[in-house]
Amino acid sequence: MHYHKFLGILIVLLFLVPLVSSEEITWREHNDNPIFGEWIGGPKAYYPSVLYDPYEFSGHGIAARYKMWYGTSGGQTGLAISDDGINWTDMGVVMTDGYHATVEYFPNGFSGANSGGNPNSGTMYYRMWYWDLNSGVPGGIYGVAAIGYTESPDGVNWYNYQPLQNGAIPIVSGIWPDWNRGSYGPCDILYNPDAAN
Repeated sequence: MHYHKFLGILIVLLFLVPLVSSEEITWREHNDNPIFGEWIGGPKAYYPSVLYDPYEFSGHGIAARYKMWYGTSGGQTGLAISDDGINWTDMGVVMTDGYHATVEYFPNGFSGANSGGNPNSGTMYYRMWYWDLNSGVPGGIYGVAAIGYTESPDGVNWYNYQPLQNGAIPIVSGIWPDWNRGSYGPCDILYNPDAAN
């Protein structure tokens, strides 16, 4: 009996899902594309990491609804801000050694690592994972140690630089010779604030 009920629900879903998914979302390219990048740090802006906050990041750095960290043609990370996501103001390079940055914002903040060049040992609101083109570590730019981590109170000034890979506790092991050959920096970061590690 339960089998027939399950089968009936499945058949209804098979007919319903295509109808729902057939409602097309139409994407229209902006007339002035590209909207950013042809004049900043060289001919292009690479690998954008865009964040939106309706509260303009609540006083944690420059007030704007959108913030975009992007890779410059010179292998650095720049920052641009916007109130509508279309018209951008470039704020310049915010990190010289990082490239292909992925940035996360934490409105409630978190305690900084209080190491490295953090002058105030205060609350941080941004975390960045990036590809360190100048890491000089074994494996070079294709080694997992070339992915770095840093944190910031304002999204502009970055502190506590450290490689993502800890030699004593590797996150990727048993690889040869280039674990990420052909991929450049982290693609997505999933953060679990309740994790034990």
